[in-house]
Amino acid sequence: MLELKTVFLYSAAINYCTVAAVTIGWFRSEGRSDMRFWLLAAWLMVVGNAIMALSNTLSYHAAGYIGGFVHMASMGCLLLGFKAFFGLPYHWSEAIAVPLATSGAIVLSMFVTGGAADGVWLIYFGSGANLLMTSLVVWRGKQGEVLPSRMLAIVITAIYALGNLCIAPFAYFFPLGFVDGVPQATWLEVCAIPLVICNVATYVVVLVLKLERATERQRYLATRDMLTGVLNRRAFYEAVAGLADRDGSMAVIDLDHFKAINDAHGHRGGDDALRAFARCTQATLPETAVFGRTGGEEFAICLPDFDPAATQGLLERLRKNVERMEVVSPRGGGLIPVTISCGHSAFRAGNWVMDQTIAEADSALYQAKNGGRNRVEGYAPAAWLQRCIEDTLAALGAATRR
Repeated sequence: MLELKTVFLYSAAINYCTVAAVTIGWFRSEGRSDMRFWLLAAWLMVVGNAIMALSNTLSYHAAGYIGGFVHMASMGCLLLGFKAFFGLPYHWSEAIAVPLATSGAIVLSMFVTGGAADGVWLIYFGSGANLLMTSLVVWRGKQGEVLPSRMLAIVITAIYALGNLCIAPFAYFFPLGFVDGVPQATWLEVCAIPLVICNVATYVVVLVLKLERATERQRYLATRDMLTGVLNRRAFYEAVAGLADRDGSMAVIDLDHFKAINDAHGHRGGDDALRAFARCTQATLPETAVFGRTGGEEFAICLPDFDPAATQGLLERLRKNVERMEVVSPRGGGLIPVTISCGHSAFRAGNWVMDQTIAEADSALYQAKNGGRNRVEGYAPAAWLQRCIEDTLAALGAATRR
């Protein structure tokens, strides 16, 4: 087994490397409150250990208890870092709440026992309590956010917490002794390095979580429409391509008279209408639906396992929900009237071409608009053929006039 002085030396070296890594991470994401807390936590860990190492210069009580207070405050800052990371409410005072309570308990225990109890076990208990709360914060996480390493973070912080809590009884029943100013205890020799490893692992997973969130953010930006938050055109087509082996329906939707909305209520009013429609649609659609924005005021929905009758019923319900929306105009506070026209077409597993199905749904949308808007129409081949003939005749007439 390593001598305790060697253990302390290795621990200090590892902690300094941890501080360097977190400092670099802070520079890369400057201005983020979570990294400020984590950077402060890493530095407080080093400062606390340095103060404890001054037992030859300061008295044991001064070095040990001040260093222990700083060490517990480090765990408090680690907790606040995770709260800030997951967007949970916090207050600076939480960083020193446990250290203050623990210090009061140490003073009380020394008074009650006449100085027989050194209170070191309470420092481990306080550190474990902060870490346990940290593990619970990571468990709670951020609603709807998927971070693959979050479960690993829960496990690591929980092990770190249990390590401190399990050491506390040993520190109580087997108090520290000193030889030439160096603390001596069998449990300290055994536990020092594992605790340092847990500390390093905690900060490693912190940086991994930051990287995963940045990666997820980039993926989100690449696949989402920035105004409404729904899938953009490319992402919608990619998602629908994965449904080629299922029956279902495709729907194409237009907001009626959208140019008139922009003219009467400004582009901000138009944006508000689009966002309100997207929210209403997401609330109406089943979880299996694929919903995306394919153009300015144009949207598309893929409904796997929906036959034409079920699709008609769902889109009718959506149309009525949209009609009942209350979108306040930014000009004067009146309501913006929002209605939609929908067209849909069915497809069969393994026997459909996406562009053709969308063209069929678009043809049905054309019929809904010709029928007075604020309607839902299913694809009818005869109506599609009539539209093709009308478009062809219109093109020929335009060519003749030239």
